[in-house]
Amino acid sequence: DNFFNGKAVSNESFVNICKALELDFDEIAGISQASRKVSEQSAPLRESLTETINIDELVRTARDKIGAYIEERCGTMRVLDMTQPIGLDDIYTSVNILEKITKLKRSSTIELFQNANYEDVERISLGKVSFERVPGKTAVAKYSKLMILGKPGAGKTTFLKYLALQCISGRFESNRIPLFVTLSYFAETDNQPDLLEYLTQLLTSELIDSSSVKQLIEQGRLLVLLDGLDEVQEADNERILKQIRDFALKYHQNQFVITCRIAAREYIFEKFTDVEIADFDSQQIKTFANNWFAAKNDASKSQEFILELERNKPIKELANSPLLLTLLCLVFEQKGIFPQSRANLYEEGLEVLLEKWDENRDIKRDLQLYKKLSLKQKKDLFMVTHTKKKIKK
Repeated sequence: DNFFNGKAVSNESFVNICKALELDFDEIAGISQASRKVSEQSAPLRESLTETINIDELVRTARDKIGAYIEERCGTMRVLDMTQPIGLDDIYTSVNILEKITKLKRSSTIELFQNANYEDVERISLGKVSFERVPGKTAVAKYSKLMILGKPGAGKTTFLKYLALQCISGRFESNRIPLFVTLSYFAETDNQPDLLEYLTQLLTSELIDSSSVKQLIEQGRLLVLLDGLDEVQEADNERILKQIRDFALKYHQNQFVITCRIAAREYIFEKFTDVEIADFDSQQIKTFANNWFAAKNDASKSQEFILELERNKPIKELANSPLLLTLLCLVFEQKGIFPQSRANLYEEGLEVLLEKWDENRDIKRDLQLYKKLSLKQKKDLFMVTHTKKKIKK
């Protein structure tokens, strides 16, 4: 607008516009032939402008070449007992971020009793948090280095895939190139390449030459999405942590987002901001359900599903987790009703969180804390802890 209305614009914008219109910017600016002999003082500016134009063109070229890969890698999801993949855009529900970690919240005895539900002594409503929520994309735009923590099945991986799709489609960070990395796969890659080599291999496999990749990385044009830090096996932990720290320090101009389970918050990156992915609220639950059944060409069942949830508050509490909400949708899709015995549904949800979720993604955990526990022992431990809470109350 400024350019075509005769108002001042930056040198960079002026040169870019003239280049796009295939015009001689010296001639347009009224610079004489004699003055085109650039002085030593002005030469660095011209070189800088040319370099900016070149890197922008390189970014556009790289985004075009990697687009199909990102769509293939991040465009669908298939979890639990889904019979076929479903488009991520079809069911994605915007997530919220808590900039204060709930795990670090300290409540007094008075606060605990204020939150207690005396009509239903089995639930003390400790899961409810009053921390301010911000949209996920807002948090990523705010912090160039972000560690997203969350409970199992909170939607961390889905959110990273969504960011990759938003970026490659030009709806978010359109001047960067998204790279989605499953850290457990990276850790187990043959010959154990460092992170720079691994990212370079990803890009060169899409017909982007290595010299261009080097330039993109050094100019900070990547959106690096590192998923599942807690899923890296213990033997690889130290090496992977060092790789991430070194790369993020050396190539700090790039943007980084890492996901990790909140219970594994022993991983500390000095330059990263820790946030937490929030549970779904009632509106997000409705949105997810509407999207889910619409994607299955059964939109009418969505209202039935939501009404059943409203009638059954204890089951609705499960729906705060995107993973367990998916389980509820699958159950309702098959049966059109929730089981009469809530215990069966709770047991299935517990099994999903303790066993199926990791099995579904071929994750092998070897944390000393529970690596030797069987599924039955985990359930027994859960029941003992739950019984002790009831006795105390």
